[in-house]
Amino acid sequence: MRSTYEAPNYRPMNYTLQSYANEWNYKTAAIKTAYEKSGPGAFPGFMSPIVAILDRLKNNYTAEVLFQLGFELKNLAEDLSFYNSVDRPVDDPERLPQAKGETRSGVDMVFFAIAVLGIFLAIGDEYFVFTTSGHIASDFHRLSLAPWLITAYNLGYSVTLPMYGRVCEIYGYKIILLVAYLVFTVGCIISGSAPHLGLVIAGRFVAGVGGAGMTDLISVIITEMAPLREVAVLRSYLQMSSTLGVTIGSSIGGLLTDLLGWRWSFLIKVPLGIFCFAMAAWRLPSASKRGYSNTKEGGKLDESKPDLNLPGICLLGMVIAAIMGVCQLASEELPQKNILMTISVGTVVVGGVLFCLNERYWTKTALIPLSLLKTNGIGLAYIAQLLTMFTFCGFSSNFSDFWVRTKNTSASLAALSIFPLATAGTLSGLIVGSIVRRTGKYKSLSIKCCLAMILGNILLAVRLPQGPYYWEVLFTVIVGIGMGGFFAVTFVGLSASIPDKRSATAMTVYYLAQQLGMMMGISAASVTCRMVFRAYLERKLADFVDSAQIIHHVLSDSRFGFSLPEPLQTMVKDCFFQAFRVVPVMTSISITLVLPILCYLPERSLD
Repeated sequence: MRSTYEAPNYRPMNYTLQSYANEWNYKTAAIKTAYEKSGPGAFPGFMSPIVAILDRLKNNYTAEVLFQLGFELKNLAEDLSFYNSVDRPVDDPERLPQAKGETRSGVDMVFFAIAVLGIFLAIGDEYFVFTTSGHIASDFHRLSLAPWLITAYNLGYSVTLPMYGRVCEIYGYKIILLVAYLVFTVGCIISGSAPHLGLVIAGRFVAGVGGAGMTDLISVIITEMAPLREVAVLRSYLQMSSTLGVTIGSSIGGLLTDLLGWRWSFLIKVPLGIFCFAMAAWRLPSASKRGYSNTKEGGKLDESKPDLNLPGICLLGMVIAAIMGVCQLASEELPQKNILMTISVGTVVVGGVLFCLNERYWTKTALIPLSLLKTNGIGLAYIAQLLTMFTFCGFSSNFSDFWVRTKNTSASLAALSIFPLATAGTLSGLIVGSIVRRTGKYKSLSIKCCLAMILGNILLAVRLPQGPYYWEVLFTVIVGIGMGGFFAVTFVGLSASIPDKRSATAMTVYYLAQQLGMMMGISAASVTCRMVFRAYLERKLADFVDSAQIIHHVLSDSRFGFSLPEPLQTMVKDCFFQAFRVVPVMTSISITLVLPILCYLPERSLD
């Protein structure tokens, strides 16, 4: 990716003006050689005059020319993939060093493997608590607070995502990624050793802060260091790690809790977090600060650092926390629910308005630049990501409960019900990523993947209420094929649309959109299904004695229905069959809304 000038840190302190001139001449010759070999037709029309200008200026050594135009030439050479195609002699003292194990794209594959492990830890940690939150809260006799073990992680994750983009642009991605690994590790230590539930929840918040950086910054790094065609393949590996975290995280969480206890399920991640930190410190090259080394008048460099926009961070955090509060309150029965809901909704509205005003008028370093959302359709791409995550998480988070309520399956077996979906998504991401790498085309693939998700959700909406058959899990494979390919190709499309020097911020907002979609999908699908289920139960059980108490226990305990007499069991299951239909119907509508967005967005060149 193109960047503003900063002298590379491999140059010696006595790097003279003549040394810059030598490097200037070499790069000029490299591009001219590639230009002459390929012929004018292989280059964009602007290359011919640029080569002519370089030829005239190569002996005009001035500091301004060498510092500005020289670095722009390096950017141009890298963008056109010509600089890497011209090898310097091995004994050339100014030959750029290449780390052992580094690919031609500049991504160290040892580090990349560790990064994949880090993403698995971050995503798996989130979904591990999906299946163990009730057990953890029960140990402290506070079962009603179990959802906050999930909410706290998501809150820490969402609030700090924009901050990572900002500090990454100021300090570079290496030091911030190392901090993220340490923060995640500390969060696991706090949760695993906490003497009371409040501290466990606090540890989940801290782990979410670290997990946000462990996932967000890796995408920034590969986008910065790899060509767009390579990004599709590398991104598919990241998606595979995320999908495995979703699939295996919940299952491993239940297994470790049964074997070792929930505390060791947190503490076992500590050495893995330390290992990721050590390997990243060793293998990841130090990155220069990006986006704020601007050239002042007279050729001097402006090294001033922008502020972190703390008001924007606080306002965004307040809005996200209020949104999560609304989602949490919607699924609970509290005496003061209406008052709390009004306060939360008011906070969302007022905080959202203040945040937009701050981003537009009151800060020079916007967390979510409104101009970015209007550039190259990036705002629409974020909406598509939000709706897709709404679809995926809205269905998958409720699918295991479907099997528990209808067939009384074990928790571990119910958690495995999304394994076919996740496996199909992993393989689809790898295959589609390879196709994009080979062809350089992604728009038609994104539309086909979206159609596959629409078809799968419609089949689930039609078929699941007819009766619980395990073979119906295969319908989720269709959804998984579309989902895995969709995330791979849309990430590439977004990468191709990002303006210069905006990658960190753009990727941060990308993950924030996904996180909001996940929270909204989980809450909306669960709350709606619960409300419809309650309505069916009240209608069916109206003539039974103590029907209100029965309904309360059925809604509070997924397995309570199987302790009822046979006629009541059948009635409860029938009610849930009809109520669950609303989940795939909701997800079908949300993913269908993505289709016109994909058709509207233009396809950009990956070359």
